[in-house]
Amino acid sequence: MLTIYPSSPATKLVYCCVVSRKDHIVKKDGGKYSELEYNQHPEHFTSLFAQKVAPYASVIINGISWPVNSPRLLTTDDAKDLLRPVNNPSLYISQASPQLPHRLLAISDVTADPGGSIEFVKECTAIDTPFYLYDVEQNKLKYGSMQGPGVLICSINNMPTQLPLEATEFFGSLLLPHIYDILQSDNNKSFEEHSFMHEVEKAVITSEGKLTKNFEFIADLRAQN
Repeated sequence: MLTIYPSSPATKLVYCCVVSRKDHIVKKDGGKYSELEYNQHPEHFTSLFAQKVAPYASVIINGISWPVNSPRLLTTDDAKDLLRPVNNPSLYISQASPQLPHRLLAISDVTADPGGSIEFVKECTAIDTPFYLYDVEQNKLKYGSMQGPGVLICSINNMPTQLPLEATEFFGSLLLPHIYDILQSDNNKSFEEHSFMHEVEKAVITSEGKLTKNFEFIADLRAQN
């Protein structure tokens, strides 16, 4: 399992880690995680994220795909435990900073899936009002003032439209050399036969009326729903 906080953490560093399914998903009968079985029968599994990862995290960025019959990352009951005030000296960042009410301070739910993998993310937010506080004791959302108890939540459902100008320019600069060949492409030829295929393969979602190899999972998701 990944360790997020070392035994003696430096106070001027940010510690980050990426958590995968295999790090927190286990079978309900006590067996180990199997990707093949999980994809076929996610209801046979449960998540230990709330016990093994979340208690050590100050900020959680969630970007998982969550079918309705798969285990949640965090439930509302988990929030009650994670946001319970604790008397822990390690929650002091420095003598000049106030004591933190609890370690978990904020969640960025990139999936923007209300009531989904993080059950207490109840609403999506917008670019103009990107945050709200979730008060676990009253089970209420608070917009506007960020004062008071709770966890800060950002769940903007059109976040991909907010890509920085620099990212757009960078992508455009890579695509531009292939524009002429793409415009001259022959619909009678398969996708693989075109000279520009290798450079743009991962960016093409459909070809010849079908999903390309990297995006065939979309058909599986549609079939499940």
